[in-house]
Amino acid sequence: MLPAVGVECDFAQQIGEGATSKVYRGTYTVDGNLLAIKYAREEGQLHGSLKHTNVLRLHRVLPSFPPAFVLEHAKESLHSLVLRVGPLDEATAAQYALQIVHGLEYVHDSNVCHADIKMENVLIGHDGQMRIADFGLSYAHPAPEGFIVGTRGTLFNCAPELWAEEPIVSDKMVDVWALGIVIYEMLTFRHPFSQKPLNPTRRCPFRDPVVCIKTLNYSSDMEPILSKDAKDLLDRIFTLLPGDRISLDDIATHAWMRPRASINTALL
Repeated sequence: MLPAVGVECDFAQQIGEGATSKVYRGTYTVDGNLLAIKYAREEGQLHGSLKHTNVLRLHRVLPSFPPAFVLEHAKESLHSLVLRVGPLDEATAAQYALQIVHGLEYVHDSNVCHADIKMENVLIGHDGQMRIADFGLSYAHPAPEGFIVGTRGTLFNCAPELWAEEPIVSDKMVDVWALGIVIYEMLTFRHPFSQKPLNPTRRCPFRDPVVCIKTLNYSSDMEPILSKDAKDLLDRIFTLLPGDRISLDDIATHAWMRPRASINTALL
């Protein structure tokens, strides 16, 4: 039990793991409600101030080394769901994508860039809603003077501007790029640039991610099974220049999103 806080961590029940963190099942000792206890060097001070239906709730930070982050418990990640059931139909994918967009809009409106959007960092709450998680690499936006982003986050989800030869201060459009990869993977079970299928380990699918992404080796024509609207949305997300990239507001009202997301499909 963690000292004097009424939270119990079951170290035999590891429910997640990252490059620098481990997540265990926990409970409140008073009522037995489930929690997730994350031991990490960083979860981002910004996370604690974020409260939205589509953002995983950080309840408190407990003093330990590394710090223990008491988080809302979720059913599973979007990644594990897609691995289990395979590619999603467009109506279901649009519903999930719209929930992620709502969460990202709130995060961005709170002057935060997440900087590591991927299916593993989108969790499914017990209410069926998508929850954006893992703010360990997030940063305030606009970034402080002299703050350089570089290729932070998951390499194979990094936007092309993050591979620039000259260091740059990135903007929130890196999250839009990564959202596009999430949408593509939900629909096809493959990464849009490597075209390799998803797998549990999620090792980098590129021999040379810099060459692959910087040259924008992508065309929606590679996916004849996708609808015209899905292809149009992905084409407008995967642009070499961030200034040409579609905004979250326009994604939310895009022809692919609204009609399909309004269809009531059950969580798989």
